[in-house]
Amino acid sequence: MQAGYARLRRQALDGARGAGWALVVRRGVGAWVAACAAGPVALPRPVGGLSPGTACLPPGLHTEVALLLAGMVLPAGREGRA
Repeated sequence: MQAGYARLRRQALDGARGAGWALVVRRGVGAWVAACAAGPVALPRPVGGLSPGTACLPPGLHTEVALLLAGMVLPAGREGRA
């Protein structure tokens, strides 16, 4: 948890944004703590003949894709409210 918090803090201070930051912004620190307590998520095996470690996105797009996916998966909390 301490290493995750250090990464999150570094993202906030450096202006970099990752999945952890998206979770804090969308759901709050409590959701981030719960996600950390749940442990790491197993990633699926690569498909399409990619070997482990092969980049499937151009450098620099990983954060943007993570934020885009987090925005699609995590509800904004504004829809459906009057």
